[in-house]
Amino acid sequence: MKQSLLFSILTVLVLSSCSHHISQRNLSSSLSCTDALKSLWSSKESFTSQKKTLSSLHEDALEISHLFYSKGVIYHNDLSEIESKALLTNLEEMRNVKRGEGVPYASHPIKLANLARRILGRDSEEARQTYLYTMIHDVLEEGKGTELRSFNHLRDSYSQRTDIAEAAYILVEPDIKEIPLPEDIRYSMIEVVGYGRQINYFAHQRQDRALLNASLIDKLFNVFDRYKAVADGIVQEDDFDIRMQWRLAKQGYLLEKMGSSAHPDIRNYAQTLHENMRLELGFSKMDIDSKIIQFKDLEVRYSSQIDAIIEREATLRNLVLN
Repeated sequence: MKQSLLFSILTVLVLSSCSHHISQRNLSSSLSCTDALKSLWSSKESFTSQKKTLSSLHEDALEISHLFYSKGVIYHNDLSEIESKALLTNLEEMRNVKRGEGVPYASHPIKLANLARRILGRDSEEARQTYLYTMIHDVLEEGKGTELRSFNHLRDSYSQRTDIAEAAYILVEPDIKEIPLPEDIRYSMIEVVGYGRQINYFAHQRQDRALLNASLIDKLFNVFDRYKAVADGIVQEDDFDIRMQWRLAKQGYLLEKMGSSAHPDIRNYAQTLHENMRLELGFSKMDIDSKIIQFKDLEVRYSSQIDAIIEREATLRNLVLN
């Protein structure tokens, strides 16, 4: 009852604000109000509903992968030529590569791309780009590698849409091992900071919100995948609770860093899943927030060194726009 009342009050406040902006004929403000209203409604989705959706996408992606690897059949259901090419690249480049739970790795980008389509549709250029970026995002990291030679080969194969190949590089955690770290700092933590800064750097430089969308979809599904694999008894994990707290903290840190600039429907879905999983696992908000702060502290300490490496590697690959 209290939640319903609070939701009603928030809706009234947003409507009031929207009316004020629209009366001033401020188009960008009225669009923001529309986004805000959509955010309020979409944030009510339950974990049961989200789990059903994500599990269904998982099964569909497995079927597509198994059909290709066992019978050479590729699923082209209503895909454009470039979307079919991205799907085929994903399947071919990650042949014989498995996820931690033992499934074909190519199924992971497929379900991300289909979640992007479910959330954003396919009518806008941003929606189409988000689909392609999610489909291609692991091709280098889990395929031939992110080295310059592999990257150039992929970009050459997408000469008419180089942004797709470039997204496959941008959406990988940067290699920042050269930064000297004290023994008490895990590299995996600063890698997360580097990843967030890299996505923001390219998304804002290119004015390409699809990079942010693809990143948030990937990270939310990674957390859900591990949760589901353990919950279903497919894998066992020592210290599961503490590891899940850190995974949610990583997701929460990236949501704070990128969420306000991503598409509102993607942001809302990710935020809702983040909160639903926290409640499902019985973690307090303080448990997660205390860990998010540690990522933020690392960013303050190492941002200049991280940025220098990101820009150096971007220049080496001709990714810096004039």
